[in-house]
Amino acid sequence: MTVAHAFGMFIDGIVTKDYLDATLDARFSAQDAKFEKRFVDLEMKFDKRFAAIDQRFVEQDLKFEKRFSAIETELGSVKTAVGSLSRQMYLLMGGVFIPLLLKIPELLQFT
Repeated sequence: MTVAHAFGMFIDGIVTKDYLDATLDARFSAQDAKFEKRFVDLEMKFDKRFAAIDQRFVEQDLKFEKRFSAIETELGSVKTAVGSLSRQMYLLMGGVFIPLLLKIPELLQFT
């Protein structure tokens, strides 16, 4: 067997730099595409979950606002009632104490 003949048998096993670069580029591109698809899928999954969480916060905010509005309405009616009762109390106190105050001069006179 000659050297040329032996070299011919192994020539199929030799890889050129261009072939190796092209093969690696194709494989890395395929791997990058898989990673990119996976990251996009995960991003969509997280975005969906965060949107659901955000929606729950919005719903809770609405519930709080509704409840606080009801409480403010109740407090408004309580303030009105307290104001009315305060006026009635002042009138009652005036009706009781004014006649007593008017009798003080009579009580102070010693006969």
